[in-house]
Amino acid sequence: MTQNATTAMRAAPHTTPEERMALGKEARRRSPRSGHAQYRPPPDRRDPLAILEAQSAARVPELVPIRYGRMMEAPFRFYRGAAAIMACDPADSPTSGLKAQLCGAAHMVNFRLLASPERQLVFDINDFDETLPGPWEWDVKRLAASLVIAGRANGFDDAERARIVSSTVRSYREAMIRFAGMSNLDVWYAKIGADRLESLAAGRLHGTKSGRKRLAHAWRRPAPATVCRLSTSSRRRSTADPGSRRIPRRSSRPATCCRTSSAAPWSAGSAACSSGTAALRLPTGVRS
Repeated sequence: MTQNATTAMRAAPHTTPEERMALGKEARRRSPRSGHAQYRPPPDRRDPLAILEAQSAARVPELVPIRYGRMMEAPFRFYRGAAAIMACDPADSPTSGLKAQLCGAAHMVNFRLLASPERQLVFDINDFDETLPGPWEWDVKRLAASLVIAGRANGFDDAERARIVSSTVRSYREAMIRFAGMSNLDVWYAKIGADRLESLAAGRLHGTKSGRKRLAHAWRRPAPATVCRLSTSSRRRSTADPGSRRIPRRSSRPATCCRTSSAAPWSAGSAACSSGTAALRLPTGVRS
């Protein structure tokens, strides 16, 4: 999509779904799916190790060897620590021109069950250390690639890995289609609960000792944002009336912040990851 088309979409928040769909189709025409079929590194591709060394220059020197040691243990551990490398690789790849506030490290281990302020277990992204604005395609590619690497680590053949990745990206696409017909506020409140994850895993989550332990741990693990939302200052104190900070349930107002405008991609990413990890049978070889 051209910069003018992207700007027009953002400058006209009250466009109809049909108008937004037309802009989306134009973006797809300019960047067809076939353009993402293969990755061809450019001749001047940066050395991956040089990228890591440049990162290390700004890190605590005593911790750098520990980081490298962990990344050397297994391909997936290297992948987890190589977000900067993957941020460079797709820089020249085709995009639709539609940007979102990316997770930046949307691999499968950065999605997990968390206890929400409403005392419910939700499946969501739990790491935003690498967050930045960028093409939505980058997060989807990083998630899909992580499932391929995890599949290899767990002995899945090419056909099984292809099925898992196809299921993942199909779930993302279908979730975005659903969100396109919803209001901003309904998208904001969209979530994936433990019951949905359990149904996707066909009982395997509860059926093993490891699964029961993970659920119990998730209940004791609060969402990181909860502490900041309900408390103030460096010495944490509860706010006077956190319950009064409510948003009307129905609203047609357009998205006005990066979290609202990125709610659909993040929620779609959670839906995609839940589908992929269920197909992957919650692999043990890639645990953090």
